Amino acid sequence: TLCESLGMPLVVRHNAGSESTKKYKDDFEYIPELQKLLADFPNLRVLWVGGGIFNLGTWEEYEVKLAELLQTYSNLTISVSAEVIEWNSIPMPKLVEIAEKFPQQFVVGTSTRGEFISKYASDIRLIGSFLRCLSPFTASRVRYANAAKLFELSAPENQKEVMQKVTTGIQKGRVKEQESRAASLKSVIVQR
Repeated sequence: TLCESLGMPLVVRHNAGSESTKKYKDDFEYIPELQKLLADFPNLRVLWVGGGIFNLGTWEEYEVKLAELLQTYSNLTISVSAEVIEWNSIPMPKLVEIAEKFPQQFVVGTSTRGEFISKYASDIRLIGSFLRCLSPFTASRVRYANAAKLFELSAPENQKEVMQKVTTGIQKGRVKEQESRAASLKSVIVQR
């Protein structure tokens, strides 16, 4: 495949099953498509954004199916986003259990666009709540090391320093946003 030849992972986002809660719907009918891809291209690294989880649908016993997929396909990586945590389709303790069982096959990420101060900060807090539940080894893998390996990036020499820069950047953004709001408010007051 093109991704394999370029040394890039394939990023996919699709449901594991239909977003239905009908009584007759008791399977994750879209997983065979993913299994075929993973089996046909065992050297292709696949990042499954959200692990097929969406806010609607029936998710009973899905953690068992997800663990089976991770056990069978070492080329599969699951991305846990704030939405996955918020929806609680797989309760946090079970999600943590799976991540601990497959620490090399999980990453975290966000799909927030354009709302970097309010929504992004909230997403990072939710993702942080997941990371704090993991063992230190697994958290270090999920936080950065697995993504670095997946995307063939070199790890920064000092991850703490990098995270501090990110935190500082977010804080500076909040200050700028507050200053901008204050200036806008002042402008409105002066105009009146």
